[in-house]
Amino acid sequence: MLFFAHSLIIVAFLAIWLAMSAAWLPRPRSTAVYPVKFPDWDRLRGRPTSTVSYPIPWDRSH
Repeated sequence: MLFFAHSLIIVAFLAIWLAMSAAWLPRPRSTAVYPVKFPDWDRLRGRPTSTVSYPIPWDRSH
């Protein structure tokens, strides 16, 4: 019975201590700025060009 009482006191102490320490911890905050815009996001771009000098057939019917 005495062991149970000591265990209960220890558990209660730990619960109170954890609750108090959690209140003092800094909370994570978002640092994002919305809307997100990347450099030159509104600049028009041409079609992508091939990086090889030979033609690659685009027949995907196989």
